[in-house]
Amino acid sequence: MLMPEAPTTRSKRQRATTVIVFVVSTLALVYFTFAQLQQLAGPRAIPSRPGVNDESVFTLHPEEHIFRQPTTIKRIFRVTSVSRRPDGVLKQVYLINDAFPGPTLEARSGDRLIIEVENALEDGEGLTIHWHGLSMRGENEMDGAAGITQDAIAPGETFTYDFSIEPHQHGTFWYHAHDGVQRADGLFGGLVVHAPSQAHSKSTVPAEKLLLVEDWYHRSAAQALDFYMHLGSFGNEPVPDSILLNGQGAFNCSDAVAARPLDCEQRSTDDISSLRLEGDRENVIRIVNVGAYSGISISVAGSSLAPLAVDGGTPVQRTQARTVGYIQPGERVDFLVQSLPDWQRDTHMEVSLDTTPFKMSNPALTTTHQFPVSWTHQSDLLANVSEVESERFDLEELKPELQQSSLMPREANHTIVLYTMTQKLSTWTTYHMG
Repeated sequence: MLMPEAPTTRSKRQRATTVIVFVVSTLALVYFTFAQLQQLAGPRAIPSRPGVNDESVFTLHPEEHIFRQPTTIKRIFRVTSVSRRPDGVLKQVYLINDAFPGPTLEARSGDRLIIEVENALEDGEGLTIHWHGLSMRGENEMDGAAGITQDAIAPGETFTYDFSIEPHQHGTFWYHAHDGVQRADGLFGGLVVHAPSQAHSKSTVPAEKLLLVEDWYHRSAAQALDFYMHLGSFGNEPVPDSILLNGQGAFNCSDAVAARPLDCEQRSTDDISSLRLEGDRENVIRIVNVGAYSGISISVAGSSLAPLAVDGGTPVQRTQARTVGYIQPGERVDFLVQSLPDWQRDTHMEVSLDTTPFKMSNPALTTTHQFPVSWTHQSDLLANVSEVESERFDLEELKPELQQSSLMPREANHTIVLYTMTQKLSTWTTYHMG
Protein backbone atom coordinates (compact mmCIF):
# COMPACT_ATOMS: atom_id res chain seq x y z
CA MET A 1 0.00 0.00 0.00
CA LEU A 2 1.32 3.45 -0.97
CA MET A 3 1.94 5.72 1.95
CA PRO A 4 0.87 9.39 1.66
CA GLU A 5 3.69 11.80 0.90
CA ALA A 6 5.09 13.53 3.94
CA PRO A 7 4.24 17.24 4.22
CA THR A 8 7.93 18.19 4.39
CA THR A 9 8.70 16.36 1.12
CA ARG A 10 5.76 18.06 -0.61
CA SER A 11 6.90 21.48 0.56
CA LYS A 12 10.42 20.87 -0.76
CA ARG A 13 9.05 19.95 -4.18
CA GLN A 14 6.80 22.99 -4.24
CA ARG A 15 9.75 25.24 -3.36
CA ALA A 16 11.87 23.60 -6.08
CA THR A 17 9.09 24.11 -8.62
CA THR A 18 8.78 27.75 -7.58
CA VAL A 19 12.54 28.28 -8.00
CA ILE A 20 12.50 26.67 -11.46
CA VAL A 21 9.57 28.84 -12.57
CA PHE A 22 11.34 31.95 -11.25
CA VAL A 23 14.60 31.10 -13.04
CA VAL A 24 12.83 30.34 -16.33
CA SER A 25 10.79 33.55 -16.07
CA THR A 26 13.91 35.58 -15.34
CA LEU A 27 15.79 34.07 -18.27
CA ALA A 28 12.82 34.74 -20.55
CA LEU A 29 12.68 38.36 -19.38
CA VAL A 30 16.42 38.82 -19.95
CA TYR A 31 16.16 37.29 -23.41
CA PHE A 32 13.18 39.47 -24.33
CA THR A 33 14.92 42.61 -23.06
CA PHE A 34 18.09 41.74 -24.98
CA ALA A 35 16.07 41.11 -28.15
CA GLN A 36 14.32 44.45 -27.77
CA LEU A 37 17.64 46.26 -27.33
CA GLN A 38 19.03 44.53 -30.39
CA GLN A 39 15.98 45.59 -32.37
CA LEU A 40 16.43 49.19 -31.24
CA ALA A 41 20.11 49.04 -32.11
CA GLY A 42 19.34 47.97 -35.67
CA PRO A 43 20.24 44.93 -37.74
CA ARG A 44 22.72 42.31 -36.65
CA ALA A 45 26.32 43.18 -37.28
CA ILE A 46 28.04 42.08 -40.45
CA PRO A 47 31.73 42.59 -41.22
CA SER A 48 32.27 46.34 -41.13
CA ARG A 49 33.46 48.33 -44.12
CA PRO A 50 36.37 50.49 -42.96
CA GLY A 51 37.47 53.65 -44.72
CA VAL A 52 39.34 52.76 -47.87
CA ASN A 53 41.69 55.77 -47.91
CA ASP A 54 40.97 55.95 -51.62
CA GLU A 55 40.94 59.49 -52.98
CA SER A 56 39.15 58.29 -56.11
CA VAL A 57 35.81 58.64 -54.31
CA PHE A 58 36.17 62.42 -54.81
CA THR A 59 37.82 62.64 -58.24
CA LEU A 60 36.05 63.73 -61.43
CA HIS A 61 37.39 63.40 -64.97
CA PRO A 62 36.48 66.52 -66.98
CA GLU A 63 39.30 65.87 -69.46
CA GLU A 64 37.41 62.81 -70.69
CA HIS A 65 34.31 64.82 -71.61
CA ILE A 66 34.97 68.48 -72.42
CA PHE A 67 36.88 67.83 -75.66
CA ARG A 68 34.66 65.14 -77.23
CA GLN A 69 31.41 65.26 -79.19
CA PRO A 70 28.06 64.30 -77.63
CA THR A 71 27.55 60.56 -77.30
CA THR A 72 25.29 57.94 -75.72
CA ILE A 73 26.17 56.73 -72.22
CA LYS A 74 24.67 53.45 -71.03
CA ARG A 75 24.67 52.25 -67.43
CA ILE A 76 22.97 49.54 -65.38
CA PHE A 77 21.95 50.29 -61.78
CA ARG A 78 21.07 47.43 -59.43
CA VAL A 79 19.50 48.65 -56.18
CA THR A 80 19.86 46.57 -53.00
CA SER A 81 19.75 47.18 -49.25
CA VAL A 82 22.30 45.91 -46.70
CA SER A 83 23.80 46.80 -43.31
CA ARG A 84 26.74 49.17 -43.40
CA ARG A 85 28.66 51.42 -41.00
CA PRO A 86 29.03 54.77 -42.79
CA ASP A 87 30.20 56.52 -39.60
CA GLY A 88 30.77 53.48 -37.38
CA VAL A 89 27.10 52.95 -36.52
CA LEU A 90 25.41 49.96 -38.11
CA LYS A 91 22.41 50.88 -40.22
CA GLN A 92 20.43 49.51 -43.14
CA VAL A 93 21.35 51.55 -46.22
CA TYR A 94 20.62 51.40 -49.94
CA LEU A 95 23.33 50.46 -52.41
CA ILE A 96 23.55 50.98 -56.16
CA ASN A 97 25.87 48.42 -57.73
CA ASP A 98 27.08 47.58 -54.20
CA ALA A 99 28.17 51.21 -53.63
CA PHE A 100 27.03 53.89 -51.17
CA PRO A 101 26.63 56.55 -52.41
CA GLY A 102 25.77 55.26 -55.87
CA PRO A 103 28.18 55.55 -58.82
CA THR A 104 28.96 59.06 -60.02
CA LEU A 105 27.67 59.77 -63.52
CA GLU A 106 29.79 62.12 -65.65
CA ALA A 107 28.58 63.39 -69.01
CA ARG A 108 28.73 66.48 -71.22
CA SER A 109 26.10 68.78 -72.62
CA GLY A 110 24.06 67.08 -75.35
CA ASP A 111 24.78 63.50 -74.22
CA ARG A 112 22.07 60.86 -74.23
CA LEU A 113 21.80 58.79 -71.02
CA ILE A 114 20.31 55.30 -70.97
CA ILE A 115 20.14 54.00 -67.39
CA GLU A 116 18.55 50.61 -66.74
CA VAL A 117 17.45 50.42 -63.09
CA GLU A 118 16.78 47.04 -61.48
CA ASN A 119 14.85 46.92 -58.21
CA ALA A 120 16.53 44.07 -56.30
CA LEU A 121 15.05 45.04 -52.93
CA GLU A 122 13.62 42.10 -51.02
CA ASP A 123 11.01 43.69 -48.79
CA GLY A 124 8.43 44.73 -51.35
CA GLU A 125 9.59 48.33 -51.79
CA GLY A 126 9.06 50.13 -55.05
CA LEU A 127 11.48 52.81 -56.24
CA THR A 128 12.08 55.47 -58.86
CA ILE A 129 15.11 57.62 -59.72
CA HIS A 130 14.84 61.39 -60.18
CA TRP A 131 17.51 63.34 -62.08
CA HIS A 132 17.66 66.42 -59.88
CA GLY A 133 18.09 69.70 -61.75
CA LEU A 134 18.01 68.45 -65.34
CA SER A 135 15.36 70.20 -67.43
CA MET A 136 14.02 66.97 -69.01
CA ARG A 137 12.41 69.14 -71.67
CA GLY A 138 10.08 66.99 -73.78
CA GLU A 139 10.93 63.89 -71.71
CA ASN A 140 8.74 64.35 -68.67
CA GLU A 141 8.01 60.63 -68.42
CA MET A 142 11.68 60.07 -67.53
CA ASP A 143 11.73 62.51 -64.62
CA GLY A 144 11.29 59.74 -62.03
CA ALA A 145 8.64 61.25 -59.74
CA ALA A 146 6.75 58.24 -58.36
CA GLY A 147 3.00 58.47 -58.81
CA ILE A 148 3.33 61.59 -60.97
CA THR A 149 5.39 60.83 -64.06
CA GLN A 150 5.79 57.06 -63.59
CA ASP A 151 4.72 54.10 -61.47
CA ALA A 152 7.25 52.86 -58.96
CA ILE A 153 9.53 50.07 -60.18
CA ALA A 154 8.27 46.93 -58.43
CA PRO A 155 10.70 44.49 -56.74
CA GLY A 156 12.24 42.17 -59.30
CA GLU A 157 11.35 44.54 -62.14
CA THR A 158 13.47 46.93 -64.22
CA PHE A 159 12.86 50.29 -65.86
CA THR A 160 15.06 52.03 -68.41
CA TYR A 161 15.48 55.79 -68.19
CA ASP A 162 16.31 57.15 -71.63
CA PHE A 163 16.74 60.92 -72.01
CA SER A 164 19.05 63.55 -73.48
CA ILE A 165 20.75 66.44 -71.73
CA GLU A 166 19.99 69.73 -73.45
CA PRO A 167 22.91 71.13 -75.50
CA HIS A 168 23.18 74.25 -73.35
CA GLN A 169 22.79 72.57 -69.95
CA HIS A 170 25.78 71.82 -67.75
CA GLY A 171 26.72 71.96 -64.10
CA THR A 172 26.51 69.97 -60.88
CA PHE A 173 23.44 67.78 -60.46
CA TRP A 174 22.58 64.55 -58.67
CA TYR A 175 20.14 61.65 -58.86
CA HIS A 176 18.12 60.24 -56.00
CA ALA A 177 15.14 58.10 -55.04
CA HIS A 178 11.77 59.79 -55.43
CA ASP A 179 9.50 57.29 -53.67
CA GLY A 180 8.97 57.61 -49.93
CA VAL A 181 12.03 58.60 -47.89
CA GLN A 182 14.59 56.22 -49.42
CA ARG A 183 16.85 59.12 -50.37
CA ALA A 184 17.60 59.83 -46.70
CA ASP A 185 18.87 56.26 -46.27
CA GLY A 186 21.41 56.52 -49.06
CA LEU A 187 19.64 55.97 -52.38
CA PHE A 188 21.41 58.70 -54.34
CA GLY A 189 24.54 59.52 -56.34
CA GLY A 190 26.32 62.35 -58.13
CA LEU A 191 25.62 63.56 -61.67
CA VAL A 192 28.03 66.06 -63.25
CA VAL A 193 27.48 67.50 -66.71
CA HIS A 194 30.67 69.06 -68.09
CA ALA A 195 30.53 71.98 -70.51
CA PRO A 196 32.43 71.53 -73.79
CA SER A 197 35.54 73.72 -73.78
CA GLN A 198 38.00 75.04 -76.33
CA ALA A 199 39.74 77.28 -73.77
CA HIS A 200 41.75 74.49 -72.13
CA SER A 201 44.36 72.07 -73.21
CA LYS A 202 44.50 68.74 -71.42
CA SER A 203 47.36 70.04 -69.28
CA THR A 204 45.40 73.07 -68.04
CA VAL A 205 42.10 71.40 -67.14
CA PRO A 206 41.34 72.13 -63.46
CA ALA A 207 41.34 69.26 -60.98
CA GLU A 208 37.69 68.67 -60.09
CA LYS A 209 36.29 66.97 -57.00
CA LEU A 210 32.71 66.05 -56.12
CA LEU A 211 31.55 66.20 -52.50
CA LEU A 212 28.18 64.76 -51.49
CA VAL A 213 27.56 66.11 -47.99
CA GLU A 214 24.64 65.19 -45.76
CA ASP A 215 23.15 65.13 -42.33
CA TRP A 216 22.75 61.51 -41.22
CA TYR A 217 20.20 59.76 -39.01
CA HIS A 218 21.11 56.55 -37.17
CA ARG A 219 17.49 55.47 -37.10
CA SER A 220 15.89 54.69 -40.42
CA ALA A 221 14.36 57.52 -42.42
CA ALA A 222 10.95 55.85 -42.01
CA GLN A 223 11.35 55.90 -38.21
CA ALA A 224 12.44 59.54 -38.29
CA LEU A 225 9.40 60.39 -40.40
CA ASP A 226 7.08 58.50 -38.03
CA PHE A 227 8.48 60.55 -35.16
CA TYR A 228 7.92 63.78 -37.04
CA MET A 229 4.38 62.85 -38.08
CA HIS A 230 3.40 61.79 -34.56
CA LEU A 231 1.49 64.31 -32.47
CA GLY A 232 4.13 64.10 -29.73
CA SER A 233 6.74 65.77 -31.94
CA PHE A 234 4.70 68.98 -31.91
CA GLY A 235 5.64 69.51 -35.55
CA ASN A 236 9.39 69.62 -34.88
CA GLU A 237 11.64 67.73 -37.28
CA PRO A 238 13.96 65.15 -35.72
CA VAL A 239 17.53 66.37 -35.26
CA PRO A 240 20.19 64.37 -37.18
CA ASP A 241 22.90 62.36 -35.43
CA SER A 242 25.97 62.77 -37.63
CA ILE A 243 27.50 64.14 -40.84
CA LEU A 244 28.73 62.16 -43.85
CA LEU A 245 31.03 63.21 -46.68
CA ASN A 246 30.72 60.93 -49.73
CA GLY A 247 29.24 58.25 -47.51
CA GLN A 248 31.94 58.42 -44.81
CA GLY A 249 31.99 59.85 -41.30
CA ALA A 250 33.31 59.33 -37.78
CA PHE A 251 30.78 59.17 -34.94
CA ASN A 252 31.92 59.22 -31.32
CA CYS A 253 30.32 56.10 -29.85
CA SER A 254 30.46 57.55 -26.33
CA ASP A 255 28.00 60.25 -27.42
CA ALA A 256 25.25 57.69 -28.01
CA VAL A 257 22.06 58.30 -26.03
CA ALA A 258 21.30 55.53 -23.53
CA ALA A 259 17.64 55.50 -24.48
CA ARG A 260 18.59 54.64 -28.06
CA PRO A 261 21.41 52.06 -27.94
CA LEU A 262 23.57 51.73 -31.04
CA ASP A 263 25.73 49.03 -32.59
CA CYS A 264 28.74 51.30 -32.90
CA GLU A 265 32.39 50.77 -33.83
CA GLN A 266 34.60 53.70 -32.95
CA ARG A 267 35.98 55.54 -35.98
CA SER A 268 38.42 58.39 -36.38
CA THR A 269 39.25 60.73 -39.22
CA ASP A 270 42.15 58.41 -40.06
CA ASP A 271 39.53 55.95 -41.36
CA ILE A 272 38.15 58.52 -43.83
CA SER A 273 39.48 59.00 -47.35
CA SER A 274 41.56 62.16 -47.66
CA LEU A 275 40.54 64.83 -50.16
CA ARG A 276 43.67 65.60 -52.20
CA LEU A 277 44.14 69.04 -53.74
CA GLU A 278 46.64 69.64 -56.55
CA GLY A 279 49.18 72.37 -55.91
CA ASP A 280 50.20 72.75 -59.57
CA ARG A 281 46.80 73.58 -61.06
CA GLU A 282 43.41 75.03 -60.20
CA ASN A 283 41.14 73.01 -57.93
CA VAL A 284 37.38 73.15 -58.43
CA ILE A 285 35.17 71.51 -55.82
CA ARG A 286 31.56 70.70 -56.64
CA ILE A 287 29.40 70.35 -53.52
CA VAL A 288 25.90 68.87 -53.29
CA ASN A 289 23.88 68.90 -50.07
CA VAL A 290 22.23 65.47 -50.34
CA GLY A 291 20.88 65.67 -46.78
CA ALA A 292 17.32 65.45 -45.54
CA TYR A 293 16.95 68.49 -43.33
CA SER A 294 20.00 70.60 -42.45
CA GLY A 295 21.81 73.36 -44.27
CA ILE A 296 25.61 73.05 -44.29
CA SER A 297 28.61 75.37 -44.40
CA ILE A 298 32.07 74.42 -45.71
CA SER A 299 35.58 75.71 -45.05
CA VAL A 300 39.08 74.40 -45.84
CA ALA A 301 41.73 75.41 -43.32
CA GLY A 302 44.40 77.65 -44.84
CA SER A 303 42.42 78.21 -48.03
CA SER A 304 40.24 80.74 -49.77
CA LEU A 305 36.99 79.67 -51.43
CA ALA A 306 35.69 81.52 -54.49
CA PRO A 307 32.22 80.51 -55.78
CA LEU A 308 31.97 79.87 -59.51
CA ALA A 309 28.43 78.62 -60.11
CA VAL A 310 25.31 77.43 -58.30
CA ASP A 311 22.82 74.67 -59.04
CA GLY A 312 22.56 74.08 -62.80
CA GLY A 313 25.79 75.86 -63.74
CA THR A 314 24.54 79.43 -63.25
CA PRO A 315 27.71 81.60 -63.03
CA VAL A 316 27.90 83.97 -60.08
CA GLN A 317 29.88 87.12 -59.40
CA ARG A 318 33.31 86.17 -58.08
CA THR A 319 34.08 86.75 -54.41
CA GLN A 320 36.43 85.20 -51.88
CA ALA A 321 35.83 84.00 -48.36
CA ARG A 322 37.02 81.38 -45.92
CA THR A 323 33.60 79.74 -45.47
CA VAL A 324 30.77 78.87 -47.87
CA GLY A 325 27.29 78.60 -46.42
CA TYR A 326 24.55 77.79 -45.97
CA ILE A 327 23.93 75.19 -48.66
CA GLN A 328 20.44 73.77 -48.20
CA PRO A 329 19.32 70.21 -49.10
CA GLY A 330 19.25 69.81 -52.87
CA GLU A 331 21.41 72.88 -53.54
CA ARG A 332 24.75 72.72 -55.33
CA VAL A 333 27.74 75.06 -55.38
CA ASP A 334 30.96 74.96 -57.42
CA PHE A 335 33.91 76.89 -56.05
CA LEU A 336 37.63 77.42 -56.59
CA VAL A 337 39.97 76.51 -53.71
CA GLN A 338 43.13 78.63 -53.36
CA SER A 339 45.83 78.26 -50.71
CA LEU A 340 46.59 81.14 -48.34
CA PRO A 341 49.97 82.16 -46.84
CA ASP A 342 49.24 79.92 -43.81
CA TRP A 343 49.26 76.96 -46.21
CA GLN A 344 49.85 73.49 -44.76
CA ARG A 345 50.32 70.25 -46.68
CA ASP A 346 48.01 68.26 -44.39
CA THR A 347 44.95 70.18 -43.30
CA HIS A 348 41.22 69.61 -42.93
CA MET A 349 37.79 70.59 -44.19
CA GLU A 350 35.17 71.66 -41.69
CA VAL A 351 31.52 70.85 -42.36
CA SER A 352 29.02 72.51 -40.03
CA LEU A 353 25.27 72.06 -39.79
CA ASP A 354 22.95 75.05 -39.62
CA THR A 355 21.41 74.68 -36.15
CA THR A 356 18.95 77.57 -36.38
CA PRO A 357 15.97 75.43 -37.49
CA PHE A 358 16.51 72.84 -34.73
CA LYS A 359 13.74 73.17 -32.15
CA MET A 360 14.81 70.07 -30.25
CA SER A 361 18.17 68.96 -28.88
CA ASN A 362 20.22 65.88 -29.69
CA PRO A 363 23.17 65.42 -27.29
CA ALA A 364 24.65 62.80 -29.65
CA LEU A 365 25.14 65.34 -32.45
CA THR A 366 28.42 67.15 -32.97
CA THR A 367 27.42 69.98 -35.28
CA THR A 368 30.89 70.51 -36.81
CA HIS A 369 32.92 67.63 -38.25
CA GLN A 370 36.43 67.69 -39.69
CA PHE A 371 37.48 65.68 -42.74
CA PRO A 372 41.12 65.21 -43.86
CA VAL A 373 42.52 67.26 -46.76
CA SER A 374 46.01 67.12 -48.25
CA TRP A 375 47.79 69.28 -50.83
CA THR A 376 50.28 67.63 -53.18
CA HIS A 377 52.57 70.65 -52.76
CA GLN A 378 52.44 74.44 -52.67
CA SER A 379 52.69 76.34 -55.91
CA ASP A 380 53.19 79.98 -56.89
CA LEU A 381 50.11 79.50 -59.07
CA LEU A 382 47.82 79.23 -56.05
CA ALA A 383 49.77 80.89 -53.26
CA ASN A 384 49.19 84.50 -54.33
CA VAL A 385 45.96 85.03 -52.38
CA SER A 386 47.17 87.28 -49.57
CA GLU A 387 43.78 87.99 -48.02
CA VAL A 388 40.11 87.20 -48.38
CA GLU A 389 37.26 89.61 -48.83
CA SER A 390 35.18 88.15 -46.00
CA GLU A 391 35.26 85.39 -43.43
CA ARG A 392 32.09 83.86 -44.84
CA PHE A 393 29.46 84.39 -47.48
CA ASP A 394 25.97 83.00 -47.69
CA LEU A 395 24.41 81.71 -50.88
CA GLU A 396 21.57 84.15 -50.44
CA GLU A 397 24.09 86.96 -50.97
CA LEU A 398 25.46 85.60 -54.25
CA LYS A 399 24.45 87.41 -57.42
CA PRO A 400 24.48 85.98 -60.94
CA GLU A 401 26.96 87.34 -63.45
CA LEU A 402 24.05 88.03 -65.80
CA GLN A 403 20.58 89.05 -64.66
CA GLN A 404 18.21 86.57 -66.26
CA SER A 405 15.43 89.13 -66.50
CA SER A 406 17.51 91.06 -69.05
CA LEU A 407 17.20 88.11 -71.45
CA MET A 408 13.41 88.24 -71.51
CA PRO A 409 11.79 90.17 -74.38
CA ARG A 410 9.79 93.11 -73.11
CA GLU A 411 6.59 91.92 -74.78
CA ALA A 412 6.90 88.64 -72.86
CA ASN A 413 6.55 90.33 -69.47
CA HIS A 414 3.28 89.24 -67.86
CA THR A 415 1.88 89.33 -64.37
CA ILE A 416 1.35 85.84 -62.99
CA VAL A 417 -0.73 85.29 -59.86
CA LEU A 418 -0.05 82.00 -58.10
CA TYR A 419 -2.25 80.92 -55.19
CA THR A 420 -0.81 78.44 -52.69
CA MET A 421 -2.14 76.99 -49.46
CA THR A 422 -0.43 75.06 -46.67
CA GLN A 423 -2.45 73.11 -44.13
CA LYS A 424 -1.39 71.48 -40.89
CA LEU A 425 -4.11 69.26 -39.47
CA SER A 426 -4.01 67.13 -36.34
CA THR A 427 -6.21 65.47 -33.76
CA TRP A 428 -5.45 63.48 -30.67
CA THR A 429 -5.60 60.21 -32.57
CA THR A 430 -4.12 60.99 -35.99
CA TYR A 431 -0.88 62.27 -37.47
CA HIS A 432 -0.55 65.91 -38.36
CA MET A 433 -0.18 66.59 -42.06
CA GLY A 434 2.12 69.37 -43.26
